[in-house]
Amino acid sequence: MAGEAKNYVFMEPVLQEINKNFVSLPENMKKQYNIYQVVIGSIIDKMKETNPLFSNLYRELFYGGSYYDGLKISKPEEYDLDLLMSIPKYAKPELSPSDLHGFVKLKLTELEKFKQQPEYKSYYTDLPKLLDDENYLDTDRVKKWMHSVITKTMNKYEKRGDQYKFICETSQFENTTFYIKVVTGGPAFTLQINNEDMKMDVDLVPCFVFDNNWPIHCNIKPNSTSSPTYFIVPKKPYTNPNDGLIGRCWRMSFQIQERELIRNKQSLKPALKLLKKLRDQLNHVYMSSYFLKTIFLLEIGNNKRDSTFWTSHVSTTFMEMLKVYHSYLTQKRIPYYWDETYNMIGHIKPIIIENYANKVGNIIKKIDNGAADPLSVAKFFLDQQEMNHLTEYFSAFKEKSPERALNQTLPKKMKSKPNSN
Repeated sequence: MAGEAKNYVFMEPVLQEINKNFVSLPENMKKQYNIYQVVIGSIIDKMKETNPLFSNLYRELFYGGSYYDGLKISKPEEYDLDLLMSIPKYAKPELSPSDLHGFVKLKLTELEKFKQQPEYKSYYTDLPKLLDDENYLDTDRVKKWMHSVITKTMNKYEKRGDQYKFICETSQFENTTFYIKVVTGGPAFTLQINNEDMKMDVDLVPCFVFDNNWPIHCNIKPNSTSSPTYFIVPKKPYTNPNDGLIGRCWRMSFQIQERELIRNKQSLKPALKLLKKLRDQLNHVYMSSYFLKTIFLLEIGNNKRDSTFWTSHVSTTFMEMLKVYHSYLTQKRIPYYWDETYNMIGHIKPIIIENYANKVGNIIKKIDNGAADPLSVAKFFLDQQEMNHLTEYFSAFKEKSPERALNQTLPKKMKSKPNSN
């Protein structure tokens, strides 16, 4: 973005402390991560035992979402997992564009020939249940089938009310008991896992994976990364396709490529997490985390920034990207990275976007006008309880080292975060 470069280093210590103490995830996340890997791994094994079609379509888990991208800032007990499945090549699955940007249709063009294969009669006789009457993979039918697989699998566990009792059998968590509730919503099936010490929500999303034939014919830009693998996800579009066959619309997912694009860019993730924190504080409820990540992807993929931009101070990267965010809000348009003709926020009421733009614009003006006290910047990100905690910390540090306070790198992170519950 054009414009005279400004020096925002005066904000650096405060932004660093906000990132470390009010944005970064707790250090006990690793144990929780190990627990849910064990629980979900056991459930997936039982799903394969329960349903032959799932066992043969299933390939692997993909650990998706902001936690695995290193961009998680809130609700660390929530995880996203994609159940990657693949259609047998003998059925000759073919993708074609839908009426909606970022969505495709998948048709099994040689299903009848596949039915003549020996493995079909042994493992795939239920495959037509996932298709409509013209052999297109149907999102509603896939989700209904997946729900039945998960339900039958969980019914093998002892039930307590609306929860299932799960006892870990691995040596690491031997005889540890968890209770699991299944909740359906959107494209995902959420497993709410809890015991006396922890709780977590794991979203399982049925996806179909492709490893070749990059879908340029589906109006998707060429792949500039090292991975050819992409997915399709049964997520409903914001608007219905013209032909009314909404069940045929699968959203394309390029999580592997996006993860590669944002990798090894020093100040990117801290700046993006700060932007997400600011969004939450401003209550920009219609601005999804993916919309914000896309703003960064557009700067990377379209070579709008040289490599040194992503090694600059977090304060500099954040402020420049905040201005980019404001620019897109002012235009009422955030292009989809993989198909820039599609406006991802086109479904949001203009008055709402204008309100968002005004709030962000006012913050930029206040900072650019030169806030004498960097702590005043923190007020844009933090609630009152968090602000009190930060102020106390800086006040104590200033008494010990007034010449370094608020203008040098601070020594250590705070001992504890305020209780946000």
